[in-house]
Amino acid sequence: MSLNDINIQDISDPCVRACRKLYSPGEYITEFDVVSELIQCFYHVGIIGIKISKRDTFIWSYLDQPKISKSEIKRANQIKIHKMLHHTLETRESR
Repeated sequence: MSLNDINIQDISDPCVRACRKLYSPGEYITEFDVVSELIQCFYHVGIIGIKISKRDTFIWSYLDQPKISKSEIKRANQIKIHKMLHHTLETRESR
């Protein structure tokens, strides 16, 4: 699924709104803003955890803090997909 596929969806989701702004003339939004919105949504629902610095542990919305800011996303060192989705997304954890 591409950003354009998300853009044509008929729902008022924050991720869809960001994609629509990206494709709307006269709206100023960067690709980073769209990606940040997607990361914030994925984090909030528990799909991903993020690691702010190499010394920190991963933070998860259901364990640590329910939301993350754009500045935390900018500082993110790593992003990890929750184990419940590894099979569906055909991912493996690197060692």
